Amino acid sequence: MLFKRTAVLIPLLLTILGFGSSAFGLELDHSHRYVDRLDVGDWGQKTSTADWRLLTQVRRYDRVTDSSTVFGTAMSGTLQYKFYDELRFYGVFSAIFQTGNAQSRFGDLTPRTGVFVSESYFLVSPFAKSKNEFFTLEVGALNQSRTVGNKVLISGNAFPGVSEALELSMGSFKLTLRAQQMIPYSQVENAELSERERTPYFLTESLKLKFKQKNYNASIKGGLFNYSELPSAVAFQSQILGNSVTGDQINAEFLYDFGGWFATFNFDAMISKKLLMQFKANLVENLDAPETLNRGQDFYFSLNWINSKNRMGPFFGVFSLEPDVSPAFYNTSAFGNNNRDGWYAGFDLFVLKPSKMKFGIEYVDANLLNPGVLQEDQDSIVVTFQTHFKKLGAW
Repeated sequence: MLFKRTAVLIPLLLTILGFGSSAFGLELDHSHRYVDRLDVGDWGQKTSTADWRLLTQVRRYDRVTDSSTVFGTAMSGTLQYKFYDELRFYGVFSAIFQTGNAQSRFGDLTPRTGVFVSESYFLVSPFAKSKNEFFTLEVGALNQSRTVGNKVLISGNAFPGVSEALELSMGSFKLTLRAQQMIPYSQVENAELSERERTPYFLTESLKLKFKQKNYNASIKGGLFNYSELPSAVAFQSQILGNSVTGDQINAEFLYDFGGWFATFNFDAMISKKLLMQFKANLVENLDAPETLNRGQDFYFSLNWINSKNRMGPFFGVFSLEPDVSPAFYNTSAFGNNNRDGWYAGFDLFVLKPSKMKFGIEYVDANLLNPGVLQEDQDSIVVTFQTHFKKLGAW
């Protein structure tokens, strides 16, 4: 048994250390509405489980001088392994293949192919055998769409680091206090660099209150964030995505620091036996940047008709991301990153039986808040087909 666990542990550690993360790869499924992941606490009597899913997507982007049409397919797999009740592993890995036609001044719309880590971490639960598993520690590459859950601040990037969580359940209420200390990913390849840059950090502390009843759920989350020592490569790339930056490629620096607060609100309600309403809001304010440059928000509304086999309906949203609300290199490209405001609309069909899958179409109109030479108005349309996770095996 010890040899078996050691044999699994070694490749898992190599996987965490050997693979990088990519915002472009993780955003292949760029839905800002729906997170499809397994419950890491749902182990039953099994030591290990493995699952997979397929995602196919066609994207069309149009700007004044840039355009692209990209077809992409992703195979995503999950792996869960329980070493002990107090120590478990959870990971999501994706192989992404893209092809198409692109005309892009900065290369941000070109097709890309690679293997990416969506999430890969060890979960430590000292009180796993007690009735209330109120404290957990996560170590590894943590997906920020799960730990933060605010696309205005940060998208589904996997940052290496540590997260601590305290959870208290009181009847229909659940209170979660989370802190995390992360290292934002970046890659610098420049022979003209004259000195070593400091290690960047991304710190958050948040409090989430969730209320659940038979016909409706609600949650509200608020927290503080702080980026520090972001490298010149991130600043340089963020300049073409809307941030205020000074310097050239070698010594680029953000004009303002990034530290402030974020909030999210979610409300789901069955307003009839077959009609589901959803409302979501994301708010961010960067207190280190001046007014008119430091706020962002996203508001989403949907109606879904539900029967025994399908769930379908339209959705609509509006957004605004001022230039320096957050580092544009790390937030969502679905809205055109920063210095944007606009709207989006679409339609989703979730097939529940006989096999779970999703069809979706979405249009996004993202205009510039402040016109400049590095950005242009952008509109895009995305068509998506995605299967639900299917079990490969359990042992």
